[in-house]
Amino acid sequence: MLDGAARIETLAAEVARTGDGAIAMTDHGNVFGAFDFYKTMKKAGVKPIIGIEAYVAPESRFDKKRVKWADPLNPDVVYGGNYGGYLSRLDHRTGENRAINVWPDNPMGSGADVLKYRFQWNFPIFFSPHNPKKLYTAGNHLFATENEGKSWDMISPDLTTNPMQGDVPFGTLTTISESPIRFGLIYVGTDDGNVQVSKDGGNTFTLINQKLPKGLYVSRVIASKYDVTFCGRSYCMVSKPCAS
Repeated sequence: MLDGAARIETLAAEVARTGDGAIAMTDHGNVFGAFDFYKTMKKAGVKPIIGIEAYVAPESRFDKKRVKWADPLNPDVVYGGNYGGYLSRLDHRTGENRAINVWPDNPMGSGADVLKYRFQWNFPIFFSPHNPKKLYTAGNHLFATENEGKSWDMISPDLTTNPMQGDVPFGTLTTISESPIRFGLIYVGTDDGNVQVSKDGGNTFTLINQKLPKGLYVSRVIASKYDVTFCGRSYCMVSKPCAS
């Protein structure tokens, strides 16, 4: 079995090789074991930008020669997320690290029932494969910006079942995928079992999880790279939540 350092090196190398996906992680001990995360990431050729819980925006597909997880129009700029909806924009050339949260509030110490928006610990962040200026992120709603996070548009209603809240946010988007071959075709999944599709760029969504078991954690939804029909084709992974 690989130790934590070897696992993150292997993962980073594979993502860098394929140019597909992103690294998402939680606490060191829970996922990768004790190791020097920043030293390991540097050795693997990845520049970490924020804290230990991170989802880093992957490379868009406009230029395969660009640095991974970078702004498609500026490879020096990368984006990453952290607990509570914290979102950061880092310019490696200037060293500027700017908070660009959807909602400018630090929820640490608050119960999930008082939050403006609910964000998964590793909430999704990605660039549109059709618009190099468009960055998406998601809490219980889907958000988009075209000005590097200076302002955000909420482009969907609550896409979860809006469950009862406790200490930790539940009822959040865990995965988003925009079709690389069909503009405006977006799939989303949530931690409370919803899988939905939008055919109009996020204006309206339709539930498509009728044949899936109810209430499972949707860890990944991937839009097909090959199906060119309007409705498209997607692939979904779900798992049973851990017992509390």
